[in-house]
Amino acid sequence: MTRGRILVAKRDDTYLMKFVGDVRLTISATIDACIEGMFQDDDFAAVLIDLSAVEGVDSTTLGLLARLAVRCQAEDKAAPMVVSTNPDITRVIETMGLDDVFRLIDRPLEEIDQLREAESCPSSTEETRMRVLEAHRTLMSINEGNRETFAHLVANLEASG
Repeated sequence: MTRGRILVAKRDDTYLMKFVGDVRLTISATIDACIEGMFQDDDFAAVLIDLSAVEGVDSTTLGLLARLAVRCQAEDKAAPMVVSTNPDITRVIETMGLDDVFRLIDRPLEEIDQLREAESCPSSTEETRMRVLEAHRTLMSINEGNRETFAHLVANLEASG
């Protein structure tokens, strides 16, 4: 699998985040930094998340994206639009109930030439543990199935703190 990367661009009040390769916990600090950067921008109104080039995605990444959606709703932003052209990725999104907080798009986007790779952010072990914990708490808040699926992981993470 290809190393996970995030490409970002901004056009007017809309951000684009394109995830490429195997998107895992190892780039969660970078994902978090991109999300925080959006919310610090007074012009931010919407975000489009392109998962069409994703080979794999873990629950931490999905939890961070769910947290983005929850925060968009709380701050009266548009629900994130998520492009998923891979039926396996779409199935994971739907199985976790994330189609309730995202607007799913199943057709590819036109290439956007302003995309640049997001700067990689370092993260300590404790910061990573907390990020994983919060991501999974968010997933648990989406539906009962997620609550059951991740309860043991969250309990372990809480106990290890």
